[in-house]
Amino acid sequence: MVEQLPESQSALYKSILTDVKPRFACRQVINVASLVGNLLIPVGQSDLTPVCVAAGAVFSLRSVNKSRKLLVTDKLFPADRKSFLADDEVVEGLFFPHSAQGEFIRFYKQGDRKSVTNSIVNAAYRVQFTDSKVSAMNIVYGGLPFGMAKAFPQTSQSLIGREWNEKLLEEGVASLTAELNSATSDLKSPDSLTSYQKTLVTSLFYKFYSDVAEKLSTGKFPEVGQYTAIKGKQLYDDSPVATSSEVSAASHCFKPVPHRSADLHVTGEATYVDDMPPYADELHMAVVYSEVAHAKIVSIDTSEAINVLGVRGYVSAEDVPGSNVCGLIGEERVFYNEKVESVGQILGGIVADTLQHAQIAAGLVKVEYEKLPPILTIKDAISAKSFFNPQPMMLWKGKDMAEAFSGVDMVMEGEMEIGGQEHFYMEPQVTRCVPKENGEIDVFSSTQSPKFMQDGVGKALGIPFSKTNINVKRLGGGFGGKSRKPMLSGVPAAVAANKFRVPVRCTLERKEDMVVTGGRDPALIKYKVGYNKDGRIKTLDAEIYTDAGCTLDLAICIVQKAMYHLENCYSIENMRVRGWACKTNHPSNTACRGLAAPHAVLVIENILEEVSVKLNIPRHVIQQLNFCREGHTTVYGQVVSNCTLERCYNQVVSDSDFVNRQQAVKQFNLLIALSSMQVIQ
Repeated sequence: MVEQLPESQSALYKSILTDVKPRFACRQVINVASLVGNLLIPVGQSDLTPVCVAAGAVFSLRSVNKSRKLLVTDKLFPADRKSFLADDEVVEGLFFPHSAQGEFIRFYKQGDRKSVTNSIVNAAYRVQFTDSKVSAMNIVYGGLPFGMAKAFPQTSQSLIGREWNEKLLEEGVASLTAELNSATSDLKSPDSLTSYQKTLVTSLFYKFYSDVAEKLSTGKFPEVGQYTAIKGKQLYDDSPVATSSEVSAASHCFKPVPHRSADLHVTGEATYVDDMPPYADELHMAVVYSEVAHAKIVSIDTSEAINVLGVRGYVSAEDVPGSNVCGLIGEERVFYNEKVESVGQILGGIVADTLQHAQIAAGLVKVEYEKLPPILTIKDAISAKSFFNPQPMMLWKGKDMAEAFSGVDMVMEGEMEIGGQEHFYMEPQVTRCVPKENGEIDVFSSTQSPKFMQDGVGKALGIPFSKTNINVKRLGGGFGGKSRKPMLSGVPAAVAANKFRVPVRCTLERKEDMVVTGGRDPALIKYKVGYNKDGRIKTLDAEIYTDAGCTLDLAICIVQKAMYHLENCYSIENMRVRGWACKTNHPSNTACRGLAAPHAVLVIENILEEVSVKLNIPRHVIQQLNFCREGHTTVYGQVVSNCTLERCYNQVVSDSDFVNRQQAVKQFNLLIALSSMQVIQ
């Protein structure tokens, strides 16, 4: 249709293809979804609604006895999502009018990503010009808490008859703001409209104004906002690894070798723990976990839960034949029965014939607590001196700090708070335990550390480790979260299997997994930096605090990892780094891809960025100036040898065409600035 119609009549359809479609969804959804189906979804929001309202689209509806046409307006999509269709009606079609001469329509979307995400705010604008003045206009927004679409008729009407100039922009923004504030005051919860959304309402209107102004201009400036997508590539050195032809032919070095299970993964044939066929007598366990951060346990009432259909019983600390103590240094419990120190600590488990029955029954277990004051932030822990290591771990090199700071040109202080991170592996924590003869037990787990699981199960059941057989086929994603945490649900499952003498499978739902297992440690890093006017970092004094949660786990190693990596790839002459693992009433955090090294690297790179801004020296120049070089001694005492940093850096600069790309960015930004000036004039 776009190719068949004159350009003046196809503006709407081009906008749908170029503005809406790329931001609508992923390719798979676009290939199978229908436009009408998306408009009528009972939950969520549709990016298409504002376009349909702005364009004046019309529904064709039909029932058994009659048909009718219905103009698409914002009133058709209220916040309560009540359908405008009668019980016996279906949508026969959705019709869009052709564009007219002098008409412009644009769609904009601001979300967390370009596509495959709900809009924070989206907008559709339609303007019609007659004799260089606005003769018709529609302004419609989506993503706001007014429903799937919200039209702004007062602003649209106020701009009719006006020329497209800066005065129209100013009055349009003022009118939009007033109309938005009036609509917000009618909301039950005015705070549901965020200040960011309010800003986007006017900024997207400015963007539309700028686009239309450019279209109406003489064409003196080329189209802006277009860019060529950057494509990555991976280079393999295909040079011989060895002179021997036999070694070279057999070696997989420098070759793009696929993963051994890649075919099974992409076809869905790979078997994960929860895919394993159940035994005929297999039972399922749902965990009962604490719902308060810090409390004494007064009582646990399971009377209602054990009467649920299919329930075989309840397991708790009383059913542990061996030791109820687990963890690296005995700081955790298989089942908590006296006191809890975070939400998510396991109190017991309901065992039933199906996972659904077990989960229903687990929700009926009543726990009475005597609440205690919790520590919930790193700063609270610092104030309470709640540390796993009361004396700080320390790394030091160079001069005394007072002397070191006295010899620099400039000093800067700051701090950075860095949040935690959920592992979000593909298969949640799941363990299947099968009791065998002679007191043995087979454990099928996706753990990264079979030894930890073997130790935990053996101690809890009071059997030799040689009778605990841990089977690990594949992880289903781990990222550190399946190193020690599988014990939290795996050992209770083993206790249940031992009690009932049948196979027991414990599968944590995603929500349970995220509550029970913890993730990457949040951190607070304070720093004082001394540097010279040329950009060289001379002195760094830092304090690192991590939120380890309620138990030790790998907290000390995690803090040490941050301390080792704070210098990153740079040479800092004088350093003092001190570290504390804070004990809080959060679920115990654990290893996660690099432990706390990403925190430390983020901080030192941010420090370089701050120095760059303060000195007005390009960041990459500051980086190169401070690179470590051959013979450099790190803060942990290692002498750097065979240093390839600069060679690698120079190769990346060359291969990425950095200099030309940087110049292109400057020219692009200049073009944007000139275009904006031209629009205002």
